[in-house]
Amino acid sequence: MEQIKQMHNSCLRCGRPLRSKRSAERGYGPVCYKKAKEDPDLIDMLVGPAKNEQNFIDELKERQVKAG
Repeated sequence: MEQIKQMHNSCLRCGRPLRSKRSAERGYGPVCYKKAKEDPDLIDMLVGPAKNEQNFIDELKERQVKAG
């Protein structure tokens, strides 16, 4: 059975239109895809279960502190 790939019109990270078929299949443009590979946890935070805005901001601040 063939798996159907979901195609995206805009980047899941920044919202910009996706131009290539490869980007549309991944859901990320080339720059955002590279960033997603560097920090996959951040992408999970963005597309994961909905959190209230304050929790999201707090988690980003914690990551900045840990990163130094």
